[in-house]
Amino acid sequence: MPRGAFRRCPREALRAVVPALAETALAHLAYVLASGGGVLGYLPGYQHEEGYELGGVCRFAQLLLVLPTMRRSLSQPP
Repeated sequence: MPRGAFRRCPREALRAVVPALAETALAHLAYVLASGGGVLGYLPGYQHEEGYELGGVCRFAQLLLVLPTMRRSLSQPP
């Protein structure tokens, strides 16, 4: 491996990673939109069995660091 391979700018890595992530997200979005709620499969039943209820914020504490808007939706009943 060439010596300079380890010194590449992070921008060069982002040029490959960002389009790959965007393409993957768009492909999955198209699948979810075409399939509807059935794409979740067993997940709603599993969440009910495991006690993932509204207000169960402690199970989602790490996600709240990344998705602060989730706090509002979890704490308020529909």
